[in-house]
Amino acid sequence: MLYFINWDHEVEKEEILAQIIHSDKCDVHWQFLNSNNAFYIKFLGPSAFSEKYFTVKVNEKTLSIRNTNHMMYKPGDFEVYYTFRGLVLNGYTEDVWRFVEDLLINRLNKDTHILTSELF
Repeated sequence: MLYFINWDHEVEKEEILAQIIHSDKCDVHWQFLNSNNAFYIKFLGPSAFSEKYFTVKVNEKTLSIRNTNHMMYKPGDFEVYYTFRGLVLNGYTEDVWRFVEDLLINRLNKDTHILTSELF
């Protein structure tokens, strides 16, 4: 499931399996980091290409989730990782953010627990 975490969240060096930066078709950079039990994505582009929060409707409730521009997908599902990476490599910034919003809605439909870092 996708979570927005604090920008300064550090992954222990011994947990890191791979780390790379890709650019989307708008030449906006995204950092991917794979660890033993999750993968992380950081949006490295200008704030003009990023919403401050997502407003989503889940179970008849409207929620505002803060976009920290640093996401964790746990557990590390390689199918989701490769879909995410493929969108960055072949799509535009807004395509990637739509996918992020879909992953967020999917998570909140299963579990409405919100992390402190996601509070707006």
